[in-house]
Amino acid sequence: MNLSTVEIPRAGARERALEYSRAAKRANNPREREEFERIARAYRVAARDEVALIALTPTIAAGGTVTRTLVWNRGLESERRTNYLLPSLAVCRPSAAYCYSLGIQRNGGVEFIDSLERDFRYQKGRHSFAESTFDPPPAGYQAGSPMQWTRQAWAAMVPIVPPKHRPPRGFGERLILWEVEDWQWTSLPTPPGDPALLRPIGGDLYAVEAVWDLTELERLVLAGRRPE
Repeated sequence: MNLSTVEIPRAGARERALEYSRAAKRANNPREREEFERIARAYRVAARDEVALIALTPTIAAGGTVTRTLVWNRGLESERRTNYLLPSLAVCRPSAAYCYSLGIQRNGGVEFIDSLERDFRYQKGRHSFAESTFDPPPAGYQAGSPMQWTRQAWAAMVPIVPPKHRPPRGFGERLILWEVEDWQWTSLPTPPGDPALLRPIGGDLYAVEAVWDLTELERLVLAGRRPE
């Protein structure tokens, strides 16, 4: 998985953080104030340690899409096929076992969720990306719906975070980002390979805390994971 990151060196980061914090306090425009505050937070993080940052929405979009086909009544005269456009990258809470998606929506947005049979009120494990993140699905494709999750959806296995990359005080609001090797409909998906652990800075900006490759042993153990 290739991440387009922005490296922020520690040198001068503290001064830039103070500069933008002062500017945020003086700003009268709410949008400008919020942007200055986000930049200040990023520089404060960099002042503690050199860090790589990503904007999550462009990263998800740059990962591209893949077409998956659902076959109904296979081998029968009534056999029919439904195409879905799914994102190649997925994001989810690190503590989740599976991540689910119904594919790119008609407006180009997409949602990921960590538990099925949920309605629109469930937000903790839901991660939504706005319209126009992707091009809309082609004509004839099934578009995802953001309103209701049933027992059926495309599933991807969430990677484990090795002990050396686990924060001592828990994951908090962190997310895990990875490339999905094979979205599966209801059946068990393939264990993933090369995830990244992200810490939110503000808005769409995230610090990349760790990037690693799952070992063959870790993938073998994950292959035995069953739906909860």
